[in-house]
Amino acid sequence: MKRILVVFIVLLAISGGGYWAAMNYAVPATARDSAENYLHSFGGNNLNIQDVTQGKESLTLRNITFDEDGFHTLERMEVSYAPSMLLNNQAGTITLQGLNLSPQINNLNMDAARQWLTQKPLAKILSVQNARLAVYHPEIGMLNFDMNAQIRFEGGDKFQLQANLDSKQKQLGLELTMTGDGTWKDGQMPRGIFKIDVANSNLNLMNLQINRVSGAIEIEAGDALTVKPTLYAGALNLFGLPWQNVQIQTSDTGRAVLSATSFPRPGEDARQSLLVLLNAEPVIGIRAKTLSDFLGYLERYGAQLGEHQKALTYETLDNVHVRLYAREGGVVDKLIQRTPLPSIDIVIGKEGLHSQIKETILLPH
Repeated sequence: MKRILVVFIVLLAISGGGYWAAMNYAVPATARDSAENYLHSFGGNNLNIQDVTQGKESLTLRNITFDEDGFHTLERMEVSYAPSMLLNNQAGTITLQGLNLSPQINNLNMDAARQWLTQKPLAKILSVQNARLAVYHPEIGMLNFDMNAQIRFEGGDKFQLQANLDSKQKQLGLELTMTGDGTWKDGQMPRGIFKIDVANSNLNLMNLQINRVSGAIEIEAGDALTVKPTLYAGALNLFGLPWQNVQIQTSDTGRAVLSATSFPRPGEDARQSLLVLLNAEPVIGIRAKTLSDFLGYLERYGAQLGEHQKALTYETLDNVHVRLYAREGGVVDKLIQRTPLPSIDIVIGKEGLHSQIKETILLPH
């Protein structure tokens, strides 16, 4: 009997020692390995973690850099977990505080971004706090975005998303709130229906200004990505020419369309706008009740025809459409360049007109 009792005590000691070793060594080591693997998914080949605080059911990593130059950093990563959760390679919560990323917009690694989006977060709750995204554009300059977000998994692959994205700069002001529900399976892009509420937003570039933008953008992410904006703006200035009643909505073909109307002439009712700005196609087009209305609009705001001026002989044409072109590159590309555009080419057309009228507009400065 004593022999059996001794054996039982030895086995109990061994099993207890194994549990103690698991709790104090194996589980924390697994948690740290999982955390480092998750950080590697952000990209960069020089992950460096300067400080680690380890607990039985928590892990804190501080002063993290993703690249040798220190452009991409993370102040703090906190992970909470139960030992049983690690068996399923999952944590309770992951909190990322002070994430700073600085990509160049013309050098974005979209393949790496897609790969990151196919990796389902390891936690039931992923929280991103006080993140800063500094995106450099060669024409616009540095664009800074502040972000807070939370992804909460309700069980299995279903999740809820809440996020805020703000930018307060002279060239760009944004107030975006994103909410939605979806599913996220590991190895696949997240799917779901999301909504972005837009408020008090504006864009202030050399050749393009749009102010007081508000509304919503609906996004459906599935086999294909469908984006449906319903946005309104107080005013738009395009190459120095002003417009009002600005709307960005989805056309019947599924393309986002910007439309606006010209300001009325002095003494006219606001509903008597004679020109409509419309970019239903990749080029920018203007519809005018008469060609004379369009030419008068140019003159009113300091623009004028170039030396050719063939259009003056067609002033009485009605229901004309004017397409804007840039001599080198797309006209939309010219909207975001740093320097003012001195002139722009136009083509004036009308159904039944045998030949198109080509002109150059000298833009106001």
